[in-house]
Amino acid sequence: MHTLERFHNDITASQVAGYLRTHGILATVVGNRIDISGGMMNALTHGRGMYEVVISSKRLANLARAYMEEYLLDPPTLPDDWAEDTHPDLSRLPRELIPDCPKCGVRLDPTRPFGPCIGCRTEYDLQQMVFDAHGPEAMEICYDQASPLALVSDDEILDYTLDCPKCTYPLDGLGMKNTCPECGQVFDRRQIIEELFSNL
Repeated sequence: MHTLERFHNDITASQVAGYLRTHGILATVVGNRIDISGGMMNALTHGRGMYEVVISSKRLANLARAYMEEYLLDPPTLPDDWAEDTHPDLSRLPRELIPDCPKCGVRLDPTRPFGPCIGCRTEYDLQQMVFDAHGPEAMEICYDQASPLALVSDDEILDYTLDCPKCTYPLDGLGMKNTCPECGQVFDRRQIIEELFSNL
């Protein structure tokens, strides 16, 4: 892994990492850290400050930097209706988390996230009711939970530039699972990428 750049803004860092991924460079954000060392020590505190865009290999640094600069010169803007596709799928909620209408007691339908209630015509916001009653953790199941690599074939993974996580030896041409010829570390390319994306 190689730190390409540090940003004070997590949104910009995430957008840069996403842009790099669209150009075939594995990138993620390791975030919420601020360097309090003054430059000599590597002391970090978590919670505010720095968001690092990390790429899979130092060998890609020049190309990644060029793409990053290209992105930062002309970042895309979101369309006005971007939020329309961000609603959670409340039908994934377990039955016991779906509330009843507070006025008449009829069980609310998770496929109808907004009222009126079919029993008494009272307006409701099912997402807000679940959030208020059970907290944000209850909503997690309502969003797509697929692994970033779930639909990526082994052939596609073999195309990514990766280095040994232990010694940074290039793993090109060594297959999906093997032993690093430099340090003897056993590696699994899919696992290396999953660990990179676990920071997303």
